[in-house]
Amino acid sequence: MHQLSKKQALPQKYGHLPEKEAEAIPWDKICVDLIGPYKINRKGKTQIICKYVTITDPATGWFEICQYNDKRSISVANLVEQQWLCRYPCPTQITFDRGSAFIGKDFQEMIRDNYGIKRK
Repeated sequence: MHQLSKKQALPQKYGHLPEKEAEAIPWDKICVDLIGPYKINRKGKTQIICKYVTITDPATGWFEICQYNDKRSISVANLVEQQWLCRYPCPTQITFDRGSAFIGKDFQEMIRDNYGIKRK
């Protein structure tokens, strides 16, 4: 007689991720990212292309969105400074991906030298 399925002594157990710690201190950390381009087609008119910088405080959920024209590090640094750092309490930590706008010299110098923010 053929065995159609094998019985396992113990079921497979997989590890679980640790619970995420909720951010508890408002204005202490921010997350910055670039989104887009989004293409908006309009009937009988030229297409609109939208590109945005998003800045979010994970503790409060407060966010700012501003449009950018180019991905140069100096342009993104200026937008983050104008839209967040000059308007809200200065964070101690900033999270971003490895995009060219964030690893560029101008953005890195701004967060380190001008504001003393740790990067993550």
